[in-house]
Amino acid sequence: MTVLIFQFINWILEAIKLNILLIDSDKYNFFDVVKAVYAGNLTALITPKRLGNFIGRLWILNNKVKHIVTASVSGNLSQLFVTVLMAFIAFIAINFYKIDKLELLDSYFLTLSVLYGVILLFLSLILFNKKWYEVFYQFNFLVFMKKPLKYLKKIVLIKRFQILLISIFRYFVFIIQYYILFLAFKIPIELVDVAIFVGILFGLVTFIPSFAPGNLGTREALSIFILGGSVIGVQLSSISFIVWVINVAISALIGGLILLNKDRKP
Repeated sequence: MTVLIFQFINWILEAIKLNILLIDSDKYNFFDVVKAVYAGNLTALITPKRLGNFIGRLWILNNKVKHIVTASVSGNLSQLFVTVLMAFIAFIAINFYKIDKLELLDSYFLTLSVLYGVILLFLSLILFNKKWYEVFYQFNFLVFMKKPLKYLKKIVLIKRFQILLISIFRYFVFIIQYYILFLAFKIPIELVDVAIFVGILFGLVTFIPSFAPGNLGTREALSIFILGGSVIGVQLSSISFIVWVINVAISALIGGLILLNKDRKP
């Protein structure tokens, strides 16, 4: 039940992110944004790597606000930055904070740390340096990007850090959900270990191609792989599946109900 409550906290935080990034605030209320986020979870479920969350958001907020797609992409990039950052920290941590169960990754930690460090630097330039937008202005065939980029340039630095902070809060919601479920499975584990597990798991899954609904099965299979097929690997796989059901499947079901009732008159 507690894990389910954190699911609502998770998506309300995402709605706060979207609300900060949207404009024309006088044309909608925050409850509309929450409904849009849940509707987006449904369309994300049926698109590769959950990239289609903006589709459901458009269905709910269309004709009310502008730049929904750009705002969604910007919010997603911020969340990706946090995922890569936490993965980078986790790869560094396993060198200094030894976890026997993660011995499989010991020989790769340096390579993975450098790789994710480079990705982190690249994402930092995209999120916090506006000069790279000028590259798009050099090519006529990218003229369609001018309006979205003009909108992105208007997002002040303080807003970018607000979005980043909320993305971090969202990430820690996932860590808490995993930790609660570890305790429910009676697996003796420290919170820092869970944070490292989640950091590695989410970090690797992000860049593994998957066409399954909502990346179903990817985290579960990777959990078993990185833990060498051990009992705790199977348990972590089960926990990952439960987290998927609560955060993805249930939220998509709520989104579907919202869309079904969208045009009904009270």
